[in-house]
Amino acid sequence: MDQYRINSWEDIGKIDFSSLCMENICQLHFADLGLAFEFYNSYAKTRGFSVRKSRSRIVDGKVREKTYVCSCEGYRLEKWNHMKNRVREPKPETRCGCMSKLHVIFNACDGRCQLDYDMFGDVLAFDATYKKNRYRLPVVIFSGVNHHNQTVVFGAALVSNERKSTYVWLLKQLLIAMKGKTPTSVITDGHPSMALAIQEVFPNAHHRLCAWHLMHNATSNIHKPQFTKMFTKLMLGDYEVGVFEQKWEEMVGFFGVEDREWIVDMYGKRNMWATAHIRGKFFVGFRTTSRCESLHAVLKRYVKSRHNLTEFVQHFQRCLSYMRHREDLADFKSSTGQPVMQTHFQQLERAHSGDNNMMEGHAEYMYEDLVKNGSTEIETTRKPKHCSYCRKGGHNIVTCSMRKMDERTPQFDDDAEENIEGEDYSFVDAESDEYVHTEWFEEEDVRILDSSRYYEQSGGETDSMDYDSGGANDDDEAEL
Repeated sequence: MDQYRINSWEDIGKIDFSSLCMENICQLHFADLGLAFEFYNSYAKTRGFSVRKSRSRIVDGKVREKTYVCSCEGYRLEKWNHMKNRVREPKPETRCGCMSKLHVIFNACDGRCQLDYDMFGDVLAFDATYKKNRYRLPVVIFSGVNHHNQTVVFGAALVSNERKSTYVWLLKQLLIAMKGKTPTSVITDGHPSMALAIQEVFPNAHHRLCAWHLMHNATSNIHKPQFTKMFTKLMLGDYEVGVFEQKWEEMVGFFGVEDREWIVDMYGKRNMWATAHIRGKFFVGFRTTSRCESLHAVLKRYVKSRHNLTEFVQHFQRCLSYMRHREDLADFKSSTGQPVMQTHFQQLERAHSGDNNMMEGHAEYMYEDLVKNGSTEIETTRKPKHCSYCRKGGHNIVTCSMRKMDERTPQFDDDAEENIEGEDYSFVDAESDEYVHTEWFEEEDVRILDSSRYYEQSGGETDSMDYDSGGANDDDEAEL
């Protein structure tokens, strides 16, 4: 493909004009207008004529088409031969109506199409539609799916026929326009010329056949509704390869269609339609070319069969502008609207959607729910104002030091046999942030908790604390 690119004058100097044929000239691609004119001028010298610039077609301030013709193209106007006030002798007649010319069409693929293809062109769907112009030329539209699950158009072309050579040329032009990026997967309606062209131009792409067309073909070839139902189930069912092969043999044996030509052909192409054989391939949800059919319905609103080629291009651009407006509108709603939660983990979903202020809230509630209740569902949708463990502000249950120390502090019961006198443990009181010093000791088989609390505002004074000494009354006090 690079051999047909003309990027500099040095490339023109490498061309062997003596062996250059019309087919090779039609495949050339020029980087700019100057190179196109220089090429045709060099070619004309080898053929014994000179060239001049002719008409141009400008769209949006850019030259889209340019024509270079032979210097003898056309005829001199008669008014120049019969001028009454002529001052000098007329020049010799040089124009004889020569038809030699070079018509250059510059790539009309806009940056939006290239950007869309670069982002979403891994899966390519294309189909031909008809009766969209005055000349009944088929219109081939290349499309895909964008990030809003909308159909996006990568390009379109008017072709004179649907032969293999035409589709090969068309796919090569698509590669050139899209800077050489090839799709990973391609889905079509199974047209033979399309399949052969895809195999030649995109040899590494996985070609998938439209499921709807296959079901239609099953009905028209076998004429048994029950077979179509079983074939559809086998086509779309997520079976292992061995199970698929077994069910296929059972199906064709049951209906007695083992020798049908269509059955043999479909079995040979099973890696192009059976889910069991295409598992792991990326098709972004494509199973049919229904998106192409829907796109054709939208195009029908703008393009009519009475339109000529110029009008077709103009109205097709209107259709493309409408589709891009829908994508822009979806982008706006996605960036400014509130996401719809799909699971019970609504707080986590909101955080994942970009609301970072919610993250601390669901971390605490998720921990609380899992640790205390043993549940995995989160029902709370508000951010807590205080720790749910100690009821203090400024932190949450995940960072709560009181909870951490309580988890590390041993728990004792009345049956404990080991004396732990002298052991010190510190933790945060539930009512304040001051540390409490505790000492456990054993006296007459009754454990007494001796606690002292230090308050800065009391100047070091200590308070008394009620304790339960086994059989003692609640009114008993222990003076510290």
